[in-house]
Amino acid sequence: MYREVISSADFVDLTHAFGPGQPRFSSFPDEERRLVMDFDRGDIAQVHRYSFVGQWGTHVDPPVHFVKGGRTIDELPVSEMLLPLVVIDISERVGRDPDATPTVEDLTEWEERHGQIPSGCFVALRTDWHTSTDRQDDRRANINGVLRLHSQEIRGCGRYSGIQDAP
Repeated sequence: MYREVISSADFVDLTHAFGPGQPRFSSFPDEERRLVMDFDRGDIAQVHRYSFVGQWGTHVDPPVHFVKGGRTIDELPVSEMLLPLVVIDISERVGRDPDATPTVEDLTEWEERHGQIPSGCFVALRTDWHTSTDRQDDRRANINGVLRLHSQEIRGCGRYSGIQDAP
C-alpha cells in the first residue's frame, strides 16, 4: 500500500539554502556559520557548524512557543503533523499595500468560497512578502491572533518563511 500511495503522490520540494542576511524576525540574530573540517586543510570530510535561532526558515512552532505550559515539539505525535490544509491568500492585497495583515474577514471570505474551515486543520498564510526588498521581519504575519478570534478548532497555523512565503 505504501509504495502505491507514494508512487502516485505529488511532491513539492520546499528546501533552500540558508545564508547570512536571510529574512528573519528583527529580534533574531543573523545566522552564523563556521567551517569545522575541510578537505583543503587535510581533513577527511567537510563539516560546518551552524548557529541560528530555532524559529528560522520553515519550521514548526509547538504550542509552548506561544502558550506557557504548552506542549513541546517532542510531545507532538507525527499523526498531528499531517493535517488538512487551508491557505489564506492575501497576496493580492499585499501587492497594493505591503503593510497589509490578515483579518477575520479574510477567513470569512475563504469560508464563503470553500465552506467552513475544517476542525483540526492547519491554516497557512500566503502574502508574497518575499517580493518586498525592505522586509526583514515577521511583524505583520500575525495570523495567530486572527485565528484565535475566529476559531478554537484550528490545530496549527503558519507560513513559509524561509524566503518569505514564496509560492
